[in-house]
Amino acid sequence: MVDSNRSVFSSLPVRIVGSLAAIGVVAALMLKPNDNGDGGNGKLPGEVDPVDVVEENADSRCDKELSRILSALQPGRRSVTMTSQDLAAELNRWFQTCGISEDLVLTEDAELQKKLMSEEGFEIAESDRYLPIDIDHIRLAMLLKKITDHVCRNATTDSERALVLLEFVTRYVSLIPEDLQSSIDFPSTPYESLLIGYSNAEGRAWTFSALLQQLRLDSVVIVPADEAKSDQWLVGVLVPQKGLQLFDPRLGLPIPGPNDSKSKPFPTSAATLAQVQEDDSLLRQLDSGDQSYPLVSADLKDVRIKVIGSPILWSQRMAELQWALPADSIVDLYDGLGSNRLREPGAFERIVAAGEKDGHWTEDQIEIWNAPTEQLIAVSEAQRDENSPYSKILEVFAGPQVMMASHNSPTPILKPLEYPLHVVRLELLDGEYGPALQHIGRILTSYRTNSTPENDDAIAFAAMWTGIAQTETKNFTAARNTFDRFATTIRSPQSPAILLDVLDQTATDWKAYLFVEMKDFAEAANVLSSKPDTASPLRDAFLERRWKQLAEKSDSGSVDQE
Repeated sequence: MVDSNRSVFSSLPVRIVGSLAAIGVVAALMLKPNDNGDGGNGKLPGEVDPVDVVEENADSRCDKELSRILSALQPGRRSVTMTSQDLAAELNRWFQTCGISEDLVLTEDAELQKKLMSEEGFEIAESDRYLPIDIDHIRLAMLLKKITDHVCRNATTDSERALVLLEFVTRYVSLIPEDLQSSIDFPSTPYESLLIGYSNAEGRAWTFSALLQQLRLDSVVIVPADEAKSDQWLVGVLVPQKGLQLFDPRLGLPIPGPNDSKSKPFPTSAATLAQVQEDDSLLRQLDSGDQSYPLVSADLKDVRIKVIGSPILWSQRMAELQWALPADSIVDLYDGLGSNRLREPGAFERIVAAGEKDGHWTEDQIEIWNAPTEQLIAVSEAQRDENSPYSKILEVFAGPQVMMASHNSPTPILKPLEYPLHVVRLELLDGEYGPALQHIGRILTSYRTNSTPENDDAIAFAAMWTGIAQTETKNFTAARNTFDRFATTIRSPQSPAILLDVLDQTATDWKAYLFVEMKDFAEAANVLSSKPDTASPLRDAFLERRWKQLAEKSDSGSVDQE
């Protein structure tokens, strides 16, 4: 199915909004007008205390206070288990004092939102105060911007950027096999998907779309109108001058286009919807012997379109924050569905226009994809339950906890490492492989000073990431040895949310990738063919064929060695 089957806790948005009054009271008690309110000494390195600057004007104080709040929202600055209520309260306080003029109208799409969104999504979007989940949204946007800057640095066109971002998501967010998805109750936004490293197809699609959002590339879910095929959806990316290009998040592949260069290990172009509608052979490239790709051209001649995004992305309060950011800010926190002053036309209007231009769809075929809203609600519920699989796995990522000396105690006390698991993962996602390798060492030895289930579970991720960082830094021999050891030595995790089978498949996939990087395509194909199980058999079969052909060309000296 396209939409998540997870039940929607319809009362949650009401509870979120209702709790803000209490948060506001707490903020008023904790934060004095000139207090930095960070619970410590109130300063960041180099920050000037506004109390000491008598002549400082109000605008300058407001700018510094917003800068401090946003600095605290940087990924990795806070423990991954820390709630976001305090920062939501600070942001609300800032807007009461420094926010935009009430006479400035930024958005005029409330009626469109109400028409398109689910009731739960509209309640979240319409809140006039910042919510804890807004803080998570801002943190995610900052992470996504860093990733796009890193991953797309060598891409020169929007088509190339979409291709490299999908491959990045595929490598760093492994697919949970369908038989495991029903056995684990683990909701996620793109932040959790990237942090933990696995998700379902919907999670991959949302993550891919959220990355594209930072490039201002619109994306949609394309659903065959035939109900019998409605679970075989694709993601379409609206690439200017090209059309709607097609990507399959389950396979982690584009639908290879007619100009795909077979001399490269991964597809170099994505087919458009128009091309696939006219040429079924583009889909047939993904067939594998006894298993056919589930779609044919006829399935995509009549489609439903679902707009990807969250109600936070489309909210007026996020528009106000975007407006308040410095003019040179390049992080996109907001994209209005309809008429607004920040980006015209709105997302819904752009998608309608694109479909009508090419004759692919009309306005009445477009709706909102509800999976992101459902996941936001489910994550909020899971955060409230300290015993949920979600909370338990975040405890692992907040550590390891080790015995350390403390100036406040005569004996060593348990404290998290300076660079805990979640910070090391962020280093990998940002392309900081050297620092990640340095910090992984402490994690791998943490069990020696404090052998706990959480520390032991942290080792499984750290061991995996060691091989990834070695691969990314082209230390291929070490990476191969790391992945081989991982498959034979890692013990079963304690947390039910840690999926050892998925981690095993991830290690095998990365081992195949390292051989691709070495241009040993024959061995890369052998690694895929020897996988005991796979969540994406059609992907593996497609790549195995492609790499074997490259190996044959390499033997004959005709392969492109770039």
